Amino acid sequence: VSAALDLVTGVPDVLTPVLTAFGEARWTDEEWDDQRLVFADYRMLAARQAGEWVGNVGEFPFELTLPGGASVAASGLTMVGVLPTHRRRGLLTAMMRRQLENVRDAGEPIAALWASEGAIYGRFGYGMASLCSLLEMPADRSAFVPGVRITGRVRLRERDAALPLMRPVYDARAATRGRYLATCPAKS
Repeated sequence: VSAALDLVTGVPDVLTPVLTAFGEARWTDEEWDDQRLVFADYRMLAARQAGEWVGNVGEFPFELTLPGGASVAASGLTMVGVLPTHRRRGLLTAMMRRQLENVRDAGEPIAALWASEGAIYGRFGYGMASLCSLLEMPADRSAFVPGVRITGRVRLRERDAALPLMRPVYDARAATRGRYLATCPAKS
């Protein structure tokens, strides 16, 4: 692979390979502004060849709860893509290897991935951890737990006002179950 691999942050053009891979157009400045909060903690490994961004692997830092309530640092792999003009040259392999080295060097014992094409990532050590399911229940066939009195009301809150209210509920549930993801402490 004759591409330079750089750790980069906050550069919209770096996302061009993955947006192209997923059939999206390059984001406008307005679209990028809408995404800035989402990407505040985003770490990206990007490949550049002849001054052009040709591939990227992104990750978000998380905490993953374990059975019994303990949690560990984890890397959430996402937005992986190589431009069609640069595929089958070892670029994805080089980026994935470097990404896993970076995760190890950061002291994160887990690298997790929710993939749209999971078969690609087995060769990098990723495997299925759980199945995903969707449950739908008709309203006329469901009810609240008997004996539980429903009180209060629902209010829509801005993010900064909602997080302090939601965090204790989420944390209490995560402490009793494994597999819960938490955003990094700086953003939660």
